[in-house]
Amino acid sequence: MTAKVGQRFGNKYEVKEVINRRDSTVSVYIATDIETQEEVALKLSSDYYKLKREARFYRSQVQTLEGFPSLKWFWKEKHRNGAYGVLAMDLLGPSLDSLMEKTKKGEFSLKTTLQIMDQVITRIQALHECQWIHRGIKPDNFCIGPIGSKSEGVVYLIDFDDVYQYISPYGNHFRDWGDNQGNRNWTSLAVDEGRQTIRRDDMESAGYMAVYFLKGWLPWHGHSYHHSHSTMGYKKDTSLDDLCEDLPQEFITYLAYCRSLAYTQQPDYDYCRRLFRQVFEREGFRDDGVCDWMAPQSVGESEKLRPTFLR
Repeated sequence: MTAKVGQRFGNKYEVKEVINRRDSTVSVYIATDIETQEEVALKLSSDYYKLKREARFYRSQVQTLEGFPSLKWFWKEKHRNGAYGVLAMDLLGPSLDSLMEKTKKGEFSLKTTLQIMDQVITRIQALHECQWIHRGIKPDNFCIGPIGSKSEGVVYLIDFDDVYQYISPYGNHFRDWGDNQGNRNWTSLAVDEGRQTIRRDDMESAGYMAVYFLKGWLPWHGHSYHHSHSTMGYKKDTSLDDLCEDLPQEFITYLAYCRSLAYTQQPDYDYCRRLFRQVFEREGFRDDGVCDWMAPQSVGESEKLRPTFLR
């Protein structure tokens, strides 16, 4: 599903620039409000009902939570082949993955990684406390606020088209008998083995992100797109000691803890944050909120840091 520059939707938003074309069904654009000239991220999907479900999720669950983008507008656009959905959201800054790739070394510093993980765990906790799991935790699905804005140091969790409600209001855990979700580069060992995604799996995926930020790669990268079984096998055969070689012990402790959680067990989010915070304190880092991408000499030219909202 694509749109042209200058195309208008609902006589409210006008497309200005392409951000991302995920596939033939989903595309994302920078658009402006025709009246106010405010820039937004505009997501188009040929799966109208799936996008409608995502819009409903934003309205009912995370609209007012810190570190989650706000829904501004949802529209059903008629088409000769049916209808498609149009979703207008806050326009955020680059994804963590694109920020990391643009650093001189292709990786984040330990200080920045620890600051990111503190926020990542908090975002996942907030989502879980709303009784939902993400099922797609990866660097592409975390963005910062707009470059140069007051929220440039804020990490946002995005892309909720595969979220799943894991528990009922009465405390009963649901069973999802559908296909397990997620990119095999980031899914947990349990999900790779065919088990249903649950809270522990979001947390384990976050741990892989932390290692990736510091090393710039994971041992099983390069196998996923056409060789998912090779990826899963490589991941299973990689010990935590090897995965976290040369990293603080707390990284091993974190991943081992996530893998030890029972199916219905709630992660101890405070404990997980403490693991990374004690590394931060031991290293004597200054808690100033300054991250690698805020240093021009680290990231490079600011015009290269384009928004990557909703990859």
